[in-house]
Amino acid sequence: MRAKIISNDLKFLNFKFVSSTSQLYSVENLDTVISHPSFSTGRDTVIYHYGFSETPATDSVQDIVNSYVQVDNVNFFLIFYDNLSTNTVANARAIGDALAGAYIRLCDAGQAAARLHLVGFSLGAQIQAIASRNVQSQTNRRLVIGRLTGLDPAQIQSILQPLTGRLSQNDAAFVDSIHTEGVRLGDHESQGHAAFFRQRWFRATFLHFRNHDHPSNLFT
Repeated sequence: MRAKIISNDLKFLNFKFVSSTSQLYSVENLDTVISHPSFSTGRDTVIYHYGFSETPATDSVQDIVNSYVQVDNVNFFLIFYDNLSTNTVANARAIGDALAGAYIRLCDAGQAAARLHLVGFSLGAQIQAIASRNVQSQTNRRLVIGRLTGLDPAQIQSILQPLTGRLSQNDAAFVDSIHTEGVRLGDHESQGHAAFFRQRWFRATFLHFRNHDHPSNLFT
């Protein structure tokens, strides 16, 4: 049985396809973006999820959006919430499950899973990880997300962690994580195939970057 949003209905969860003719989509109809004139299945598709205390108007979120707007070789989506209280740890599992369903339908409509790049900051990183691993489990690994990037994956309370899990290299074909926060806020155990720690060290299980996958190109 599907998990349910605890405090709010999924109508508060939306996708914004950012292009010259931007359009809003829900988890139920994300797959219809295939017919949008600015969407191309021949490009990589990047889907960004911000942190639990952010909104689309937050400066850091705007920086991400504006950076991707300048890139003409990707399809870019911003996940956002009409109700700020929906984006919480308590709802993370249900949100991730709903996103997984949307990603599966998008892929079945023509988007290659290998060309999907899920990016999340803080709690958004953990939610995208849940969604990415659920895509695999719900399709018996018929679909595997191409890349998952966690930006300062959030520290989740130990009592909830068994329910939500944490970002790991099993969640996508390639997983990278960037850590700039201390352990009180960031989860330094949420590591992908490559993990980058500010002013500390870099660890990689293996590296297999395509040109556009290089960390220097993360926000472009």
